[in-house]
Amino acid sequence: MVLNVVLAATVVYAGVELRGQYLAARARQTHLLNSQPTPLPAPQFTSLPEVAPVMASGYANVAQKFLLDPSRDPNLPIEPPPPEKPKPPMPPLPVYHGMWNIGEGPEIIMSLKADSPYKRFHAGEAIGDFKLVAFNAEKVELEWDGQRIIRMVADLSGHRPGQVAQQAQPDNSASAGTRPPVTAGDKGPGIANPTGERSCQLGDTSEPGTVKDGVVKTVGRNALTGGEYCIWKPVR
Repeated sequence: MVLNVVLAATVVYAGVELRGQYLAARARQTHLLNSQPTPLPAPQFTSLPEVAPVMASGYANVAQKFLLDPSRDPNLPIEPPPPEKPKPPMPPLPVYHGMWNIGEGPEIIMSLKADSPYKRFHAGEAIGDFKLVAFNAEKVELEWDGQRIIRMVADLSGHRPGQVAQQAQPDNSASAGTRPPVTAGDKGPGIANPTGERSCQLGDTSEPGTVKDGVVKTVGRNALTGGEYCIWKPVR
């Protein structure tokens, strides 16, 4: 019976303790739910130091001073290119004597100088250092060193046929700039060109068709310019 009493007392005590703890827990819970906590002040924020952005120019000195190859230095002196050689001056333009068309296409009669033999040329042929590009009754187009040169026929006319022989003679006039008078007469053919044809001299009064020294005097009209031409042609 004593043991039963002790066990009963122990059960009663344990129940009282458990109820007391339960009531205390309920009281704490009720207190926590009904109380308003005081918020703590926020900690002071300290911003981090700003870091400059990475720029390629900041490493220029490293790239320039790390000279594995001297060509990486942008301050190296640059030698100027050698000066261009001056172009040679253009030679004198050829001299115009006339043009004709006798069935072989239009031809122009020119010479390198006023006192040199003249020849007949077609478009595309070379006249000394020049190339004959095209021509008509008013203008002549030449090419030299890649440049196109267009001149009036009057600007290229150095003399008329037969005047070469007179210019080759010494000037016996009394004053400079005057020429001896042209005397008329049967003077015959003048200077020959490489084709065998010979020019007519100024003042020559021989009739067309006259044969002398193996050449015959021929007078005709230029179909392009409308003017007359005179030349001594070899007898065929």
